Amino acid sequence: MAPVDSGAAARERDRGLQRLRGWTVGCVAAAAGLVGLVAVLAAGTFPGRAIAGAASSVGASDQPAQPSDSSGFQSGDDQPAAPPSGFFGGGGGSPSVASGGS
Repeated sequence: MAPVDSGAAARERDRGLQRLRGWTVGCVAAAAGLVGLVAVLAAGTFPGRAIAGAASSVGASDQPAQPSDSSGFQSGDDQPAAPPSGFFGGGGGSPSVASGGS
């Protein structure tokens, strides 16, 4: 039986760990790049909405526009609309649950 060189086994292990570290860093960089790409695509796809008064008041005065209501509460015009009833726009019936058991 030949003697086992423990130094060779340790070097082989270290090379394997170094290769694994390289793959890990590469995958993290690729994931970050994909997140950035999706963020850029989403920002271009969903540009948001413009405030109606902002376009007309640009250049009108040097002071920023201030709300007429000093309480900080905005009117109900900015509230989102209620969602339709049900997932697909309303079924009209009462919800039911069916067991998948025996």
